[in-house]
Amino acid sequence: MKNNKRYIVLLIILVVFFVLMYTLIGKDSIENRKKEATILVGDGTTWEYSNNRWVNLKLESSIEKYNWKKFKVFLDNEYKDDYLVWHDDKWYLFDDNKVAQNYTENFLGINSNYDIKTKSFEVKDIENYNYVEDVFNKNDITSSTELTVNTHTEVDLDNDGQVEDIYIVSNVFPIDFEPSQVFSFVFVVKNNKIYNLYKSIEKYEGTNGTKPYINSIIDVDDDGDYEILLTCAKYSTEQPINILYKFIDNDFKILISNQ
Repeated sequence: MKNNKRYIVLLIILVVFFVLMYTLIGKDSIENRKKEATILVGDGTTWEYSNNRWVNLKLESSIEKYNWKKFKVFLDNEYKDDYLVWHDDKWYLFDDNKVAQNYTENFLGINSNYDIKTKSFEVKDIENYNYVEDVFNKNDITSSTELTVNTHTEVDLDNDGQVEDIYIVSNVFPIDFEPSQVFSFVFVVKNNKIYNLYKSIEKYEGTNGTKPYINSIIDVDDDGDYEILLTCAKYSTEQPINILYKFIDNDFKILISNQ
């Protein structure tokens, strides 16, 4: 009888201990430590996320372990289906019967042990250039400069009911004009304040410069706030730059890039 009481007391102590540890460490913290994901962007970017840390895989020997693994596939930021993937010069897609699936759109693949959400967005031409002119003035660029990219996207990144404005302006890859320099700017306007994400200014040499575009609006860490996945295309067959931004400590910071 005494032994039974002793076991009951020990059991109660263990239960109380684990409840206290769970409370002190926090449910969110416990869940976050369990979250793991692999994100494929375009032809040559592979990111691993685990324990709130990011790794950019560059070696083919590190990437090939994902061959014939199943990924949720998004094309032009829209969910297509779950496909098996295989990497060679690019990521090839196959259905469950290993029948190849053709695609030409921007590719994003996600393999994770938790739900990674994406948010749809609409890209429009810029109508009000006030914020653009402010950025141009700070970088000694005239407002009459011809552009090849002038886009504006409204999206609520933090789900507070107020949209953030993403602007992309560039004069790279000109066709019918020849500038002395090529530039690209990506910035976000949040609460009437400009936050610079990406800036590139170079002397024009015919085939240089980067052309940015929003690849995805994605909640990679499942905290309810969405991150900006930016792709900066380069000339011809050069690999693009992929950068993931998150609003942290009152600024947009880079979580990871493929550089």
